[in-house]
Amino acid sequence: MDVRQADGVARAAADLDSRAECWLRAAITLSSLIGCRALANLLAAIPDSNDDFGVF
Repeated sequence: MDVRQADGVARAAADLDSRAECWLRAAITLSSLIGCRALANLLAAIPDSNDDFGVF
């Protein structure tokens, strides 16, 4: 991408790229937070000792 163009085409493309990058970063951050919460829930469901296996 050539930012030296005077007609604003490259600048508009750069703005779109930065806006898309911002949304991508927000989506990645949100998904990582959701993933961490899901992992915490999964680990909390694992029994701590054999006594927790009441069925066996």
